[in-house]
Amino acid sequence: MDKDKMSVRDLTMDYVKERAMSETNPAMLKDLVNHREDILKKCSYDKLLSHFKNDVEIFLDILTAYANEEYTAIPFDSVAIMAFALKYILEEEDLIHDSIPCHGQLDDAIIMLYAINITKNDVLKYKERRI
Repeated sequence: MDKDKMSVRDLTMDYVKERAMSETNPAMLKDLVNHREDILKKCSYDKLLSHFKNDVEIFLDILTAYANEEYTAIPFDSVAIMAFALKYILEEEDLIHDSIPCHGQLDDAIIMLYAINITKNDVLKYKERRI
């Protein structure tokens, strides 16, 4: 699906899964890990994304552990979905441009909600491992 011809209605879990699997690779994971502070800063400053800050932090922890081969028990499709959601937050020019007041992060939030829903069991397993 062409991003330029999409609407918010086109943002589905299947879309997230497909894009995640096609775009995620080891270099992308390392790039996201290197942009940790940028991602967290964006979540801190945006009122809508601030609700996801804890989820973003755990996604970043999991991706860091996965990229460093410290935690590989998680299926790659979950890693890809987390990575796609974080990459989407980091991008300024996505479906709804981030500079649009009040609405710019709506698509980012939808993607994050899907990612949280799809990966919740794997996130719980990771959290249990850390206890």
